[in-house]
Amino acid sequence: MRDTSRIHRIISLLEMYWEKNPDLRLCQIVLNTVNTANFSSSPYYVEDSVFEEALKKELGDLDTPND
Repeated sequence: MRDTSRIHRIISLLEMYWEKNPDLRLCQIVLNTVNTANFSSSPYYVEDSVFEEALKKELGDLDTPND
């Protein structure tokens, strides 16, 4: 059985991202993360831990000012 604690972690990351980008829809957030991460396989096969790290990177990029 997969680690169920991943669910809360990923949902929390999605919530933080969404609150910073309230005009985006959920699927836009997911697809933006997938496209930016350039997964080597279909997103269908990407492990949650890999998606979680990509989402963390996206959140970090939001906090970094663009010069």
